[in-house]
Amino acid sequence: MRGARANPYYDGPVSDHFDGRTFFNPDGIEPRGFTDLLRWQFGGGRAAWPRRFDPPHAPAKP
Repeated sequence: MRGARANPYYDGPVSDHFDGRTFFNPDGIEPRGFTDLLRWQFGGGRAAWPRRFDPPHAPAKP
């Protein structure tokens, strides 16, 4: 429980996804580099936002 003691804000058990300091996905993939972020951001290929979206539920009453 060394990791949990190193964090002064958390005093609890270590889990499969939290070591006491950092959340992580044990079956996930490693983060890609900064160039991949820029390629995603400026490369296009994303769907455009709709001009209007009608929610499937009724609006809340005041």
